[in-house]
Amino acid sequence: MNILQEYTIEISRLHNKDYHYTWSGSDTFFDAFEESLVHKGNFEVKLRLRKSETLLQLDFDIQGNMELVCDRSLDSFWYSFQTQGKQVLQFSDHNEVLDDEFELIARNTPQINVAQYIYELIMLAIPMKKLHPRYQEKNNQGDIKLVYSSEEKEVQKETQEKNTEIDPRWAELKKLLDNKKP
Repeated sequence: MNILQEYTIEISRLHNKDYHYTWSGSDTFFDAFEESLVHKGNFEVKLRLRKSETLLQLDFDIQGNMELVCDRSLDSFWYSFQTQGKQVLQFSDHNEVLDDEFELIARNTPQINVAQYIYELIMLAIPMKKLHPRYQEKNNQGDIKLVYSSEEKEVQKETQEKNTEIDPRWAELKKLLDNKKP
C-alpha cells in the first residue's frame, strides 16, 4: 500500500463549507519521495479546507522535527520547524498549474491528494544555512570582530596619524615640489 494514499481527500462528496483534517507523518512519508533532502523526521499537519462552488482553498499548518546535516561539521542534528501555507485549487475544464499556490483542476475531479503540498511546505522550512545548534550559540555570543567602520572620526584620526608619520626623506622631496609651484 502506498503511504501517500492516506493524504487523499474525496472532494466530490463535500458540501460548500469548511472542513478540518489532521495527519501525522514520519520517516516513511519522506522515503516516498525520490531524492528527498530529509530522511528522518516527524510532523503533524492541520488542514482547513474551504470548499465553494468555484474553488477549494487549502490552509496548511505544519509543525514537527527533522534530522538535518550541519553544513559546517557534517554532524546530524534535529531541527524543529513550524510552517504555514496556502493552496488554491480553482475548478476549470482542464488541469493546469498556474503558480506555486494556484492551480486549475477539472470540475469532475473526484479526489485530491495533498501529500505533495505537505512535502513542499516542509522542504521550504529547511533553512538555507544548516548549522548545528552548538555553532548557532557561538555566533550569538558577540565573538564578531568589527573589521570596517565608516565613522568619520576614525577616518580623520587615521589620516592625521599618517600625516604626522612622514618619512624625513619624503618630507625633503615634498619641499622641493612646493618650491616649484608659482
